[in-house]
Amino acid sequence: MSTTATTKTRKTRSKKTPISPALRTMSLADTLDAFAALDNQFAVAPRPARERMSRLTADVVTVANQIGIDDASGLLTHQKELLAALTGIGRDNLTTFLKSDIAGPLHEYRNVTVAMVAAAAASIGASTEPVYRSSVRLRARTHQLQRPFTDDEILLARVQAAIESLHNPDSQRANIYTLTDAGLTPGETTSFTLGDFDDVKDPAEVLAPGNGHLKCRLLPLDGFGQQLLFRCATSATIKGTAPTTLLTYTPRTNLPGTAAASASAQGVLDRMLSEVGLANTDVTASSITLWRVHSTWAEHGTDIAWQVSGRSTPEQMLTMLFRTPPR
Repeated sequence: MSTTATTKTRKTRSKKTPISPALRTMSLADTLDAFAALDNQFAVAPRPARERMSRLTADVVTVANQIGIDDASGLLTHQKELLAALTGIGRDNLTTFLKSDIAGPLHEYRNVTVAMVAAAAASIGASTEPVYRSSVRLRARTHQLQRPFTDDEILLARVQAAIESLHNPDSQRANIYTLTDAGLTPGETTSFTLGDFDDVKDPAEVLAPGNGHLKCRLLPLDGFGQQLLFRCATSATIKGTAPTTLLTYTPRTNLPGTAAASASAQGVLDRMLSEVGLANTDVTASSITLWRVHSTWAEHGTDIAWQVSGRSTPEQMLTMLFRTPPR
């Protein structure tokens, strides 16, 4: 092949997928309906935050209409104007470092908006990659080194995981995410098999194997976890997968549960979070697991959250969540 032909091939391969033109014909009402349909199927909005997520999506549509955005594509192409109108933050200041109390609402609206458009794109068979690539990238939400994810961050990550599961129930990335969302650490997901479901036909709990720092424990699945892992278990069962075959890790030389295997799982999640625009200096892949522990603590108290965390003591769990125990 000639040098010119090789260059042309490389340029063709490097071309980025554009935003689907079909999104320009999708009204805001249809966009909201597509998001609602995905939520109805997979429960992507975390249960304790469902009302708040509903209010946020309604705010996005209302303000978008007020400033002249009338289709799904406009939610991306005019996203800075939309976020400025929603938050009162100057357009040029949106991507600067902001105080946490100011940054919080901005991140919420950004993540909910992107989740809505991603769901809309998936509903018409369009790629979500250009949706994420075209979305505004924000600075860190807080000044912490590591914190639990927030409900809107979980919402956006769940939207992408659900879309991937729709295309491929065996998606390792979607299933690693879902297990981490349920409370397994990234490293624990590398040991997961069909034998770790309480019931492959109707999963309600999964077994977290523990490690040198965490206890083995049974973790309940919420609606999201039940839906995605049911798809995973059903596909594996149909294929005749053995109960001891790993589902979310394909080892070459590193055994499941080892530091190298954990790094592999974290890398899978890191790439997903980077793709959707959630990667930042105050979060890691483990922030997903921390969200599950924190949300359990907020809803059910310290004892239940301690059991979910697998930590040795409640104090250790609280320190992990808050760095210092709350008074």
